[in-house]
Amino acid sequence: RSIGPYSMKTPHTGTMYYDDEVPKIPHAAITVEDAMLIQRLYDRGETIEINLNIQAETLPDFESRNVIAEIKGTEYPEEIIVLGGHIDSWDVGQGVMDDGGGCVAAWEAVRLMNELGIKPKRTIRVVLWTNEENGLRGAEEYHRWVKEEEKSLGNHVLAMESDAGVFDPIGFGFSGSDEAYEIL
Repeated sequence: RSIGPYSMKTPHTGTMYYDDEVPKIPHAAITVEDAMLIQRLYDRGETIEINLNIQAETLPDFESRNVIAEIKGTEYPEEIIVLGGHIDSWDVGQGVMDDGGGCVAAWEAVRLMNELGIKPKRTIRVVLWTNEENGLRGAEEYHRWVKEEEKSLGNHVLAMESDAGVFDPIGFGFSGSDEAYEIL
């Protein structure tokens, strides 16, 4: 079944990972509405027969680039705070909410700092990642770059990404250690 509370009859393929030891089998997502219909038929004890004509294909990778912009910190320029979003979108979407909203929120934060003349103590870096929906490769490349080339991985003090749609602000989610949580 597709992700989300409704799909307007457009299935979202989601993400599929395979263990290298497991043979790959065909798979497909169906719309939320169709999944709910099938569940109702099943609950009534009806026999269900489904025919799918799947014509999807996995295309080869091609080169893409992350977008990075920053304001250098005034007191601790080596310490980096990342604000981010991803610039690809769902297979059936145009990225307005996932994750256009997150990209605009990150970009707008830095734009407003510039407009208001705010000089942050730490470097504020906006990173707009590519290929989040299809394997997180933009984030993985950023990680490789800051670790191996820029050599700044240990200087990243905070990273924030808005990737759940930009609706009414209701709070923050946090992933990290208890120690990092206490610092926040």
